[in-house]
Amino acid sequence: MAVARPIRVGLIILAFFLAGSFIYVSSNSRLPTVYNPLRSSSDVAVDVPVAAAVGKLGEATEVIPPKVVKPVMNEEHVPPHNDEFKDAMEPEKTDAEKEKDRWDDTTRTPEKTEEKPAAQSLSKEKPPAKTDTDTPKDVPPISKSLTKIPDPFVAHKAPDVTIENAALVMLVRNEELHAARYAMRQVEDRFNRRYGYPWVFLNDVPFTEEFKTMTSGIASGKAHYAQIPKEHWSMPQWIDKSEARKRMKKMGEEGIIYGESESYRHMCRFNSGFFYRQEVMQQFRYYWRVEPFVEYYCDVVEDPFRFLAVHNKTYTFTMALYEYEATIPTLWEAVREFAKKHPEYIHPDSAIQFLTDTPGAGLSGPYNLCHFWSNFEIADLEFFRGEAYEAFFAFLDRRGGFFYERWGDAPIHSIAAALFLPRSAIHFYDSIGYRHAPYTHCPQDRESHDSGRCSCEPGSTFDYDGYGCLERWLRVVEMEYPAWPGLARSPTVEMIRDKGL
Repeated sequence: MAVARPIRVGLIILAFFLAGSFIYVSSNSRLPTVYNPLRSSSDVAVDVPVAAAVGKLGEATEVIPPKVVKPVMNEEHVPPHNDEFKDAMEPEKTDAEKEKDRWDDTTRTPEKTEEKPAAQSLSKEKPPAKTDTDTPKDVPPISKSLTKIPDPFVAHKAPDVTIENAALVMLVRNEELHAARYAMRQVEDRFNRRYGYPWVFLNDVPFTEEFKTMTSGIASGKAHYAQIPKEHWSMPQWIDKSEARKRMKKMGEEGIIYGESESYRHMCRFNSGFFYRQEVMQQFRYYWRVEPFVEYYCDVVEDPFRFLAVHNKTYTFTMALYEYEATIPTLWEAVREFAKKHPEYIHPDSAIQFLTDTPGAGLSGPYNLCHFWSNFEIADLEFFRGEAYEAFFAFLDRRGGFFYERWGDAPIHSIAAALFLPRSAIHFYDSIGYRHAPYTHCPQDRESHDSGRCSCEPGSTFDYDGYGCLERWLRVVEMEYPAWPGLARSPTVEMIRDKGL
């Protein structure tokens, strides 16, 4: 115990000695405090030396804490210039050194004088306002909050490009916004960024502001938004609604695709006889139908609208296939009845052979169900506005097949084009690579792929699928369209029927 007491006293003395040394060193350290923009302004300490009074051994020691002061910032909260820290670090110059610097400044040759940028002040004084001469005229103004970087995907048409009176048209719902943007991006990148054709968006309810903002941002041309009138998106008064819904339910129970959907029927009827009547559409001559979520695999190097105008084409397609017979059981009967009443509308060089397999039978033969897949079509709107088509749609609409059955706009458009137009006015757009699930059209020529214009797999094309009708169309117009080398063609419909499949 006698030995332990001196040890404790020694440790206490050592502790007081070390504490005094630390306070002494702190009070003589004058390292400046550097501004850190990542710290809160309330955490910034001004360079204030630590004042400490150390009394005799055993007396109380008072330590004065550093004073915390918020830095004064200018209105734009710009951190101090680095030169200010340099000046703060350098010792005060003597009167002789200041006089020497003043003499050097007055005797320095003007040509060699380099004007240093003034350090930004920490005071609240506003910086001088910029004038038009401060920024070159060819440089766009920069936002205070961020620098606007040009979007490499947004391109505008060349100033010397002449465009036709045409529009890209999409029937779309607000909830399909991102599917619509996906399809738009495809069309813009592959075609429209070089031309700037306008877009027309149609909906049975008002478009949201978000939809308008996010789609107009992609469009390289003007974007139009229109709400469909109620009479164009509802059952007409001559339809027995209860009977129609009873039949819809039955089709749904039978597993027919969209069999029970009333909204799908409104869409088919609208695309058959009302899309071209919309007020926003009256200003255009040609239209390109674009649906949400479609894909385009090839650069469209020529203007399809210009192609129609120059070559007297009225209707174009990329894929042809068979319709579901259960959705149109009485359509062909109605078509034959209309043709009998209005033989003057049937063109003498029509493509009726595309619609029936009975040679020389004309409309008396059965409908083979072939149609152009209308989710892609580029067409002359004057065809739909014409007397023949308007009378044709009005006749079919009165029959009620859009609601009592499930007539689609694809067979309506196709039958009208095949009967009322010369076959030369209908064009198979083989150079446009296109996909609407589940089918794809991919160009079959080597140049489209060797040049890099197309990115689709040639073997993925639907052209020669057993459910397709393209080969039938090629025979009607006597067009050669060989398959990709090594691509085995699917059995034709005739072969399938002969085998009883």
